Amino acid sequence: MVDGEIRTLRGYELRLLLCTVSSPPSDSPPESHLLDESQPETHPHDSLISSLLSLIESGDYLGALDSDATRLILGDAELDLVDSAERVYSELLHKVESFVVNGSSDEIDKARRAVMVMCLAIAAAFWFTRCNLTGPTDKSVKCWLPFKVSENKELAEWENWAKIQLMSAGSDLLGKFSNLQHLVFAKCFC
Repeated sequence: MVDGEIRTLRGYELRLLLCTVSSPPSDSPPESHLLDESQPETHPHDSLISSLLSLIESGDYLGALDSDATRLILGDAELDLVDSAERVYSELLHKVESFVVNGSSDEIDKARRAVMVMCLAIAAAFWFTRCNLTGPTDKSVKCWLPFKVSENKELAEWENWAKIQLMSAGSDLLGKFSNLQHLVFAKCFC
């Protein structure tokens, strides 16, 4: 049974890798679905992972970020009206670590949880890439994250905070980028 589970996990990893080297298909279903059709989904997280991978493969990165898997990892409720970006990202990091490390004692289950987290990190990074490099995006979608900024704080302040975080880690940000928080969000998942 363990060999089959490891094969399933490797199939998920392969699908994620294929997403990074090829563009989303236009109308045809992703061929990579064939990689794990021979393996029955036996674990409750398998359906969430498959759903995340399908969304990423189809280019629906916001759909992946707004999925049941995200709610499972970060909790059902959005963080209400927060004032401090640093506090929010610290709490997100804690939730991710708790989900992977403390959520289970079984190593295979931890690996599945890690794959779900990797899927969300990749979806956030791909959304940032689409917004800033490849396009197209719906111009009305400025930022999706699992919290609401309080009305006395501007989203620009949060973007500046994200820029400072990325630059403090050695990134050189020249030019005008939007949705930098998605990179910090992806970093929380890595």
